[in-house]
Amino acid sequence: NLPFKFFVTPNNIIDLLKNKKVNDIDILTVDIDSYDYYIAKEILANNYLPKLLILEYNYSLGYEKSISFPYPGIDNKENKRAYGASFNAMYNLAITYNYKLVHISGFCNLFFIRNDFQDLFSKPDLSKDLIKNNEDINIFLKNYCQKGFYPSWYNEKDLEKNNGKENSEKW
Repeated sequence: NLPFKFFVTPNNIIDLLKNKKVNDIDILTVDIDSYDYYIAKEILANNYLPKLLILEYNYSLGYEKSISFPYPGIDNKENKRAYGASFNAMYNLAITYNYKLVHISGFCNLFFIRNDFQDLFSKPDLSKDLIKNNEDINIFLKNYCQKGFYPSWYNEKDLEKNNGKENSEKW
């Protein structure tokens, strides 16, 4: 199959996959800088279970709470850090569908392997691999990104702790 391009929402993703006759997925990456959680949840809930699942998380939302912005989204013009889902929201979603976290890439990507392959991989060291602050981001940018690259939210102020609801799928 050739790649295809559509405007994807949680309401249409399954129909798009069915219309393109997608049955098995080896690698799935969900990175749309907004309602990634809801796209991934819809795909997994409909039994599309790729071997490797790569989900974007928003480090600015912290690690302790499960937070995701609602679909269809919010107007984040006030602060570009206000988008997506927290590490814990994405982690809990993946383990609910029998995935194991095997790698963290930079400040936004979580790599999960389906549990039937879990013995082939080790779990990352969260104390070393998770970005904890802007200094960690600067180190990653210097070591791994093209000179002059900065995330769109880089110069935004940190989000305040009371911006979200604890343990909620909705903001």
